[in-house]
Amino acid sequence: MSTTTMPSTTTSKSSVPTPSTIKTTTADVPTNSPTMPGIVDNCDGFYKVSSGDHCDTIAETYGITTAQLVSWNSEINDNYYICIHVPGSTTTTPETPEPTEDPGSSPTPQMPGIVNNCVEYYKVASGDNCETISKSYGISTAQFKSWNTKVNDECSNLWLDYYVCVHIPGATTTTTAAPDPTNDPSSPTPQLPGIVENCRSFHLIKDGENCWSISHEAGITLAQLREWNTELNAACDNLWLGYYVCIGV
Repeated sequence: MSTTTMPSTTTSKSSVPTPSTIKTTTADVPTNSPTMPGIVDNCDGFYKVSSGDHCDTIAETYGITTAQLVSWNSEINDNYYICIHVPGSTTTTPETPEPTEDPGSSPTPQMPGIVNNCVEYYKVASGDNCETISKSYGISTAQFKSWNTKVNDECSNLWLDYYVCVHIPGATTTTTAAPDPTNDPSSPTPQLPGIVENCRSFHLIKDGENCWSISHEAGITLAQLREWNTELNAACDNLWLGYYVCIGV
């Protein structure tokens, strides 16, 4: 019987790393999480979508076009990060809000295009639109748009948490802006059960609010909020959306 001799092989010691020589790396934990599915792979700039955001306002804020925003994100949802920049993309500088008559006392940040003689402002909240803001301050939608010149015809580009103008000197209004309601037949409705009889100031519960945020905005303590709204439970998980609570007596 013949014997076949297999050719000998050698392996260079340097080509096979031993456990002691293998270099390991630890991937960075992503900071922009959660991200929406369908974001382009080469994205290098992110933004977390908030309730009330619109494609055109996000695009305008970051100096890009709506077409660019849509091309980089196949889906957009609240509380998820989306892509607002890719390497080499062309951007424009977002507009700086026009200065007001008294920059030292006017609130910030402001929407672009506010008239210079504005004397009263309103901070845009989730769910607001031109009609509701105008009605609250006893002005017409036409007046509102004339004082906030960058608001578009559809009023779809209000920026959440930015200030808009709601009054200028000599403007005619139909009602007194932001009155302090009292607990009588003219007080706002509907109200949460258990509001104290001597309540003089109310707050309309909006989506996403809780006892802490309401108290903080009104400048009161949680204890005061519960004292004036006696049906609020210890966990404060029984706020009713669209109902008024008491924030002052």
